[in-house]
Amino acid sequence: MPQSPEIDVDTPVTIVSNDTHVGPRLVEDLRPYCPAAYLDEFDRFAESTAEQRRAAESLLGGSGYLEHPNLRTPGHHDPAARLADYDHDGVAAGVLFHGSMNMEPIPFIPSSLGKSTPIPDYALAKVGYSIYNRWLADFVADDAAARPLEVVARELRDSDVRAVLESLPPRERAVIELRYGLGDVGPLTLEEIGKEVGLTRERVRQIEVQTLHMLRDSGRAGALRDSMDDPT
Repeated sequence: MPQSPEIDVDTPVTIVSNDTHVGPRLVEDLRPYCPAAYLDEFDRFAESTAEQRRAAESLLGGSGYLEHPNLRTPGHHDPAARLADYDHDGVAAGVLFHGSMNMEPIPFIPSSLGKSTPIPDYALAKVGYSIYNRWLADFVADDAAARPLEVVARELRDSDVRAVLESLPPRERAVIELRYGLGDVGPLTLEEIGKEVGLTRERVRQIEVQTLHMLRDSGRAGALRDSMDDPT
């Protein structure tokens, strides 16, 4: 039988969790994405969903389900909270599935206790999926390109890594310092950095990712491992 390869405990690895779920809040998060022509239908669906939720909460009262921390975590719908959780646990990326313990449905897709039920109107369901997918695109867009290298970025925040920064070309150094608040200014968004250095948002993103890849692949990022911030 083939043997498993030996694992070098000193080599960083990327952890991808394949059991992460999202649950955008129907009214607070998804309604802003609803086309104006469907707002009345959306509000009727939201009210019906609220009634079903109240019934479910009454049924589940005393079971312990409603006290589960997964029911209340903001990471269901808040990308900043989710990334904070990822950083704390050392997770670089996650494969997302809809259907969290917060019992929030996709618009126009009825559900009962988190389980899908027959779709009564496929035309509305198509609108609902479009609303949800537009929200999801924004949810995952926040720093998505840099997330697999977040460990490198966190290491760069320590004062002991000045030698690494000084080895970078001026433009690349400026982008990294502004992005992660390593100098007197920042951290800044990609758009804010672009205005500072006279580049487009996309070009700033490319420079950031390329520079972090360069640090990782050169081995200098590994030398920074001991200076990583305490995630707690």
